[in-house]
Amino acid sequence: MQGLVFDLSLPKMALVRATRGSQRMVSRQLKLEEIPTPKLPNDGWVRLRVVACGICGTDLGALKGTSSPSLAPFNSFPAVMGHEILGEVIETGAGVARIHPGDRVVVDPFLPCLVRDLPPCPACQRGEPWLCQNWAEGAFSPAMLLGFCRDLPGGFAEEIVAHESQLFVVPEVLGEEAVFTEPLSISMHAVLRHQPMPGERVLVIGAGSVGLLTLAALQLAKTQGEISVVARYPFQAQAADRLGAVHLYETAQQAAREAGGARTYTGLLHSHFSVGGFDTVFDCVGSESSFQEALEATREGGRLILVGTLGMLTNSDMTRVWSREITISGSVGYGPEPGFASHTHEIVLDRLSHNTAMIEQLRTLITHRYALPQYPHALRAMQERSASGAIKVVLTPA
Repeated sequence: MQGLVFDLSLPKMALVRATRGSQRMVSRQLKLEEIPTPKLPNDGWVRLRVVACGICGTDLGALKGTSSPSLAPFNSFPAVMGHEILGEVIETGAGVARIHPGDRVVVDPFLPCLVRDLPPCPACQRGEPWLCQNWAEGAFSPAMLLGFCRDLPGGFAEEIVAHESQLFVVPEVLGEEAVFTEPLSISMHAVLRHQPMPGERVLVIGAGSVGLLTLAALQLAKTQGEISVVARYPFQAQAADRLGAVHLYETAQQAAREAGGARTYTGLLHSHFSVGGFDTVFDCVGSESSFQEALEATREGGRLILVGTLGMLTNSDMTRVWSREITISGSVGYGPEPGFASHTHEIVLDRLSHNTAMIEQLRTLITHRYALPQYPHALRAMQERSASGAIKVVLTPA
């Protein structure tokens, strides 16, 4: 079968960085290769035909070499990339009872203790497998996720294998938009863990796929606060408007001033400090500049939730954090959500199945589709968003 393989090479990565992530050099990081059809590791596993797989900003960051190296011990290469997976079951192990051939399923790509055939670590015992301590242990090569594991192909392939515990059956009402389940679960997890109180003023910074899905999650969670969104491009602002944003802004500073009631004071050396702002801010960009903007837009005593994959900081002023007692919370992954007795994927699928309007909106967010051999065009659309209008780019086997 065919798969898109990423083989991390320091010389190639240096060249990509030297060209500032040029589209041609980023595309050369991947190779479409003939790879072995995966076999079931044991009786608890399932083999899937990949129907569609979304390209994530995390994938692009790895290819461009812009991701922090901190998590490098928990990746193994060469690896077939892709973790936003919609598939169809074609084979089940003898011990699989909940999943059947022909089922359409979405995948939780995390590889915690249960998947690695290990006794549960403290995090897994607490019901927090997304915080597993054993990403580099057990039955498979190091990896937090499918798509970054040498031993288990990700969704940029024709077929994959997954443990039964990783799979969730898709309701019939959902079509290709079910490919959003994994990234929407990222956003839903952040929202459920940091649910804004009724009447709060909420800001979402960023209107790429992460920001728009966070806006969707806030709507699916029936948030009763006033939601503002910072969008970089007009097509992103239009999508945010369709998803129910109350206010749209080009900058977080403008949003804080106009919707958050912030006032800014100027001091020595052109320094400035604002008071007031939003009760809850979701940074869905994950850059140093978006983090600083998010801090400045959060009111005293407010909350800042990091949904985007923020990495290393070199020039951020943290004065506001302690002087205004701002709470900063990280958010990653999904799993059993307290108070719901359900996995985040199940919550997302259930709420979508009862919200046809949201399903229609998600369909419009899939802006580009490409077959695996067309992957250079897919990566170009991702890198040149202002020209392509890309929100979610999806790869299919054919």
